[in-house]
Amino acid sequence: IIQCGSNEITQLDLTKPVSVLQQQVMGHSQLIVELATSAANKYGCKVFISERPPRYEGKSPVLSKLNNFANAVFKTLTIESECVFVVDQYKLDCSSERQKAERYNTDGIHLTSRGSHLLAVNIISAIKEGMPELVWLGVKQKQSEGPAKASDLNNSSQDARGHSADLS
Repeated sequence: IIQCGSNEITQLDLTKPVSVLQQQVMGHSQLIVELATSAANKYGCKVFISERPPRYEGKSPVLSKLNNFANAVFKTLTIESECVFVVDQYKLDCSSERQKAERYNTDGIHLTSRGSHLLAVNIISAIKEGMPELVWLGVKQKQSEGPAKASDLNNSSQDARGHSADLS
């Protein structure tokens, strides 16, 4: 999983023409896709690129548009790939100030714990969709205790389709 942020978007020189900025952003996104493709080919695995989260800092609408453009480049370059997938961070979009306050710190860029949770949910959903061959084990957490531990699992478990996975 490659988790993208928007630091390179923040550092752009907004005195340059938008076409120059778009070329820079496209170059950044192309490098990330090339890295993901190279890793997938070298290791025979699937790689997930998690989009840059939306920006709500309000300093310049150009930065938000360039951020969206960078994410669109990911999707365009990976549309036919069988080994590189883009994690759509749609659950981080905000249609109200309340949602923005729940998901983002006051800077409008960095995520709150709720925003981080939604980001993780999007990643897990993308992995489940992109790798249906994985056996997803259900670990039930007891209400009165903390997080589930490996010792909470039986020696074997079944997924939703009844396939067994030996955990011993």
